[in-house]
Amino acid sequence: MSQAKAFLVVFFASFLLSACGQKEEKVSQTSTPEPENSAPAKKAFPVQELLALYDSVAAFPLKASTSIGDNDPESEAFLFRGREIPRHLSIIFDSLIYSQEDRPHRDEKMEHTQVFATKMFQISPTSVALLTRVPGFYWSSKLMLFHFNVTTNRPTHAYELADTWGDAGNSYLRESVITKTQNNTYQIKITSGECNPIDGPLSKRHCVDSLLKGTITNQAIAFNKRLKVKDTIEK
Repeated sequence: MSQAKAFLVVFFASFLLSACGQKEEKVSQTSTPEPENSAPAKKAFPVQELLALYDSVAAFPLKASTSIGDNDPESEAFLFRGREIPRHLSIIFDSLIYSQEDRPHRDEKMEHTQVFATKMFQISPTSVALLTRVPGFYWSSKLMLFHFNVTTNRPTHAYELADTWGDAGNSYLRESVITKTQNNTYQIKITSGECNPIDGPLSKRHCVDSLLKGTITNQAIAFNKRLKVKDTIEK
């Protein structure tokens, strides 16, 4: 073979190898396209914004009552007047406040659904008690204690501490006293009184007063046996 023919054979072989390499490179560059419409990252709940609405309990014992607010919820003397919690924050309590069928939608406007941040205290390094005023019979008269886990940023349990209402001979009053012991545990005493008419003219009412005691633990309230204090017929 002449030198000219040998040169041409080497040239065409180099050209074919180069073309194949470029084709393989193009395939490798387009074989794994970027996914379209990827899901956005889930936004974290603004827990610090919620906790900032609560005032720390200044001293114990703490009496929890909403009876003053029954006359005037905006009274300066009402210890649990609190600050209204915006809907995008109060929604975190919905499953503990409402039944499934009564639960409002995120942007739904309803009467008597205001939720108020009042007081808070630390139960343990992982749990705080959020004393929160929620909708009651006519207004936000019900004071709840929410156990709030600061690790998961979620409320775990809810307990009714106070409420007051009256209508057509029926009445209800619940109040609580929380004390702090020397070993930094919290004791709670809940008193309840309920009266209901037992005849048409409302001349007689059946009333029951009860007492409940317990210990506020890390994620629950451990109650002792309920004590019936008084069962009477009022005239």
